[in-house]
Amino acid sequence: MSTTLTIPDNLLQKRSIGNRKILYFNGREAYLAGIYPGIADLDGVNGDTSSIAAGNVDYRAKMEFLAKNGNNFFRQWVIFYPLFADPRRFTDPTKPCVETSESVTSAQQPWRQRYSPFFYNTNLKKWNLSRYNDEFFLKLKLMIKTAADYGIVVQLTIFDRCGHDFVGGDKCLRWPYSPWNARNNVNNLIRTTGETGVNEFYERNIAAGGTTLGALQDAYVNKLVTSTMEYPNVVYEIMNEPVHKADSDVTVEQQRSRRVKWADAIVGAIHTHTQGKRFIFYNDHTGLSDWRARGQDVIYWARSNSGTSNFAKLDGVIFHGDVKEVDPEALEWTFAKNLIVQVSTDTFGGQGKEYHRLTTANAFAKHMMFQAEAIPVELPDNKNAAAGIGGASPAPTLFKLPPFVATWVKIGETSPATGFPHLSYTQNADASMVVMNPDTDRLTQKGRVIQLYANKIAFWNETLQRVGVQEFTFTNNAQNLTLKRADGGTQTFKKYVGPLQPFLYQWERISDTAPAPPAPFYVFFYPDGTLRTRLVSNFEVNNHARVTLVTTQPQQIHIHSDTFNSDAVWNYSFTSDGQRLTLAKAVTDPAQAVTRVYQRVV
Repeated sequence: MSTTLTIPDNLLQKRSIGNRKILYFNGREAYLAGIYPGIADLDGVNGDTSSIAAGNVDYRAKMEFLAKNGNNFFRQWVIFYPLFADPRRFTDPTKPCVETSESVTSAQQPWRQRYSPFFYNTNLKKWNLSRYNDEFFLKLKLMIKTAADYGIVVQLTIFDRCGHDFVGGDKCLRWPYSPWNARNNVNNLIRTTGETGVNEFYERNIAAGGTTLGALQDAYVNKLVTSTMEYPNVVYEIMNEPVHKADSDVTVEQQRSRRVKWADAIVGAIHTHTQGKRFIFYNDHTGLSDWRARGQDVIYWARSNSGTSNFAKLDGVIFHGDVKEVDPEALEWTFAKNLIVQVSTDTFGGQGKEYHRLTTANAFAKHMMFQAEAIPVELPDNKNAAAGIGGASPAPTLFKLPPFVATWVKIGETSPATGFPHLSYTQNADASMVVMNPDTDRLTQKGRVIQLYANKIAFWNETLQRVGVQEFTFTNNAQNLTLKRADGGTQTFKKYVGPLQPFLYQWERISDTAPAPPAPFYVFFYPDGTLRTRLVSNFEVNNHARVTLVTTQPQQIHIHSDTFNSDAVWNYSFTSDGQRLTLAKAVTDPAQAVTRVYQRVV
């Protein structure tokens, strides 16, 4: 079943660069990294009595913590097994995995009703895998939207193999209380004689109650994807740590084939709706003893004889462990040519600030995403993990700059004054920014936005080699911007919207077809139409002029020179991604034709 919904374009793009598949954002490589925000339960800051109906579900504090620390990415498990049973209820030593009373919230709402995407029948005390928890999906959508407001990408982990297992100190929370365990649902799937449902979960043809396991899995995927794909900041992970349990009757390769075919079907179910506009990742948990042996599932999946059809629709692969020094090129991961690589310290948590800074820096240098096994409220070191990620160089990409992205013209200031009554500030979507002084034709600031808070913006000033933080306020429907410095002084800017945007600011002439071309010069364009040329040799002004008209059909710019009291019309074109400008004089006499090419300076 395909969707008829219109899906906004993805926030990110993929590009093939050399032997790698790399994420891009607004023409530059994108760097994604972050810790868990600690909202697995989707309760928000107001706890386990909050509700959408009451209007008090709030995730802003969690997102602001990530944003303040420069984190722009996290992973959210949709089915999270620790939320279905409270281990404090296991008080009978003769029945170690049986609750003495049902796990409930402070308002006596069953955990299994509140924290699951499936509908929970409180009378039968069982889930219905064919129906869904509407409140859960409303909260999930709100969480994703809030993350988007803070420029954060959310990776939704659709299935979790760990919840089908029976291992570890929390084994009683896993398969005994899984929605997929037939003992816990009205659908009578999955029935097992052992203590886990790990291997059975990949058998999509298992049938009961007039349906199959595959049909229930697909229906759940359809519900999740159609509920969340409207958000450009969403990506999907098929399953957390998909592996099989050892089985003497089935070889490792046979298990891999079944697992990969299962994952292939899930990719198909996702892609049916997203049509490639949302990224899909596979967490390959094979080859754990040797990093060079990682990725056996995706290697098999890519083979033409794997019996699958959706590998080309897969966008990325995820690896867990100590990932501080992972290097796909050195490890000869040929699959990285087709798949974005994401590394994660899941199974290797508890590391401190410096570890996370170094790991993030390595991930970005090796063109990988990084997800940290750290939650702010848990271990003391985890409180510093987010700061470590934000302290990496380069830093995680800022995705939330609009409505800053524009050219702003200074229209006023309050004391203490700056000494620059006229400024033109351009903020680019890739976080780079420049400030030009039209009185002197000098660059007063060049740098990048490095962090964006609720009401503050931090710039790295490359000119002065320091960080500056200013409070910001938008007024007049975001047409005016006020920046307030630490000394209390403010500057107010008005947004420029006009045809001169691509011409701003400084260009150097690099070729000229005139019979006697003038000496090398710079040309400066400003939003108010001011145009000046200055000699390269001594920076003296040799032409005061102004742009009187810019048209797009034909592409022409009309210039009046005050210095020479003359008018000229030039055909213009931009090449090299806007870095090169060609002006060809619009004349009827070929003998008067002149073409000048300029290279952007600022």
